[in-house]
Amino acid sequence: MMKRFYGKNAVWFYGVVLFYNLLPLWACFHPDFQWTALMIGLYIFLYLFDLLFIPIMVRNYVDVYDSYFIFRYGFWKDRIDLSAITVLEKSHCGLASSANSLDRIHIETDDKDFYISLKDNDGFIKLIQFKKLGGG
Repeated sequence: MMKRFYGKNAVWFYGVVLFYNLLPLWACFHPDFQWTALMIGLYIFLYLFDLLFIPIMVRNYVDVYDSYFIFRYGFWKDRIDLSAITVLEKSHCGLASSANSLDRIHIETDDKDFYISLKDNDGFIKLIQFKKLGGG
């Protein structure tokens, strides 16, 4: 049986995305602004990053199965075996990571070290600990 935990997007994260998208538009209204080929190219380049921002806001969840979980974050997908987890703890670390909130879970395995942020961090941790102890 699978249980899904949805990712958490903090208000400040929405603010960053909004600011990133509105600031270049605001510059267009400056009296000295002129559309040139360079400016058009720059705007296209800037707004291409929305192809990264939008998926990480929408496709951000964890599916927990009996012996592993699958973490989906934007275009990234990773399978983590529960038996490989060496550290599972709450964190407020501000390092850049796959967490759109500072209310995070730090997960370490033998070969990975990453952070996630879920709407129900406590429920996720309890379920993983229960399953690691052999619970169904």
